[in-house]
Amino acid sequence: MALGLATFLAAAKTHGRQLRLERELAGYWSVTFGGQNPPFVETLWRRERPIFWGLAAFLGMATGGDRAVAQRSGISWSGALLLHVVAPLSAAFFVVAWRRVT
Repeated sequence: MALGLATFLAAAKTHGRQLRLERELAGYWSVTFGGQNPPFVETLWRRERPIFWGLAAFLGMATGGDRAVAQRSGISWSGALLLHVVAPLSAAFFVVAWRRVT
């Protein structure tokens, strides 16, 4: 479980760094999370949200569907949390960050 959470944090940091670099290259050096920001920053974040959450939801449903089709396994609550929540969110962060690099 700890490795899964560490992977999630690494993925989130990678994605955040990519957005920060793009924002700084455009000349916006500071932002206020949860506050008013320049239109460029708001557009940048607004563009990322549906891609990230759509991918995370799809992957979460895919892992849930895979588990529903497979035989009932003796997976623990922490294993289920890791498989159906942490892994899809981590993968979505990595894919969105990777998309920005390429």
